[in-house]
Amino acid sequence: MPLRQSPLQKRSMLLETTPTTAKLAVDMFHYTKEDLYDGVEAIITVGDFYKESAGEGVHMLFI
Repeated sequence: MPLRQSPLQKRSMLLETTPTTAKLAVDMFHYTKEDLYDGVEAIITVGDFYKESAGEGVHMLFI
């Protein structure tokens, strides 16, 4: 059974994230990095995503 996190712990976890976006979506809609939210740090490929998501304790949020 997973341990429950307090709202403060969840907030802390979210603040430690690196906002990225998918290269496929950017290409499909003909966007550039300048079209995206200022907080997006990188445009990544599926391969990059798999490399970054490998390991224990990784949490992902798809929006």
